[in-house]
Amino acid sequence: MKSILKSIKYSYLINDKLKKHFDFMNTMREKETDMKVHHLNCTTFNLRFAKTFDGKRSIFDGSLSCVTHCLLIETQNAGLVLIDSGFSIQDAITPGRVSPIFRFTFRPPWAIEETALTNIKMLGYSPKDVRHILLTHLDCDHANGLYDFPWATAHVYNEEMKSALFGKSLQNRLRYNCQRLKQHENWEVYNNNVGDNWNGLKNVCAVKGLGDEFAIVPLPGHSVGHGGILIRANDGWILHAGDAYIMHSELEPAPYGPANTGLFQPIMESDGKSRKESLAQLSQLHQKYGDEVIILCAHDKEEFANNRDIISET
Repeated sequence: MKSILKSIKYSYLINDKLKKHFDFMNTMREKETDMKVHHLNCTTFNLRFAKTFDGKRSIFDGSLSCVTHCLLIETQNAGLVLIDSGFSIQDAITPGRVSPIFRFTFRPPWAIEETALTNIKMLGYSPKDVRHILLTHLDCDHANGLYDFPWATAHVYNEEMKSALFGKSLQNRLRYNCQRLKQHENWEVYNNNVGDNWNGLKNVCAVKGLGDEFAIVPLPGHSVGHGGILIRANDGWILHAGDAYIMHSELEPAPYGPANTGLFQPIMESDGKSRKESLAQLSQLHQKYGDEVIILCAHDKEEFANNRDIISET
């Protein structure tokens, strides 16, 4: 515990130039980036109770297949950057390391070939080149993969870290692997009340060590310190919103977006009011800037399929 607390550095830096960097049209015209973006499925779920996600079926009506959508980004100067990390190889070998309720409900195949480490090797990269892992939150299906990259610096909100390490609720015990998180030594944590506004999103803060090409955005509600990861690519912006929404149709205005996307969010959310506010921000961003900003979530299988080939090189 002492080692992880000593390793945490508080990135409460306010960059005077951040607003300029994130002025959307000016930045896109003035500066280009040189990076490749790869879309990885780092765990397939065969959800036992379909209604939990889509809200349309009987709770006992078959299963629903979902993905764990991570991003691998090859940068010009900072090596490889991983957005979320899925499960680890050790999880695939020994699934008992994961909560039995999670295993029963989500039924992942525990396939080594779906781990981030294996995905990276299959793309021809060395896992050692992964220098930064930007985490939307610390749920086991997003953060357990840290175990395979002990040398990388993990970035997350301070509130999420405190919740994962010190929260005592049943929900916390089910969603986080506290012992695994304590084993990772290199952390940068962020204050979700610091940053600038960007296209309706509040407190957008540049990620330390990655220039102005990556930022972390507070999207609380699904978990206490849930965030999104904003990436400035050559042909536009990408916002990985983690579990701030579950199905892309949630971003659409009524009557297109479903009024109810199932039981998953009500069961897993830490704060329903904050979650709905975060979703509203994302929906507004999608409506106003959908042609320039690609918004992604972690588990929509169709969204993953539609985007993996669209943004292959940026």
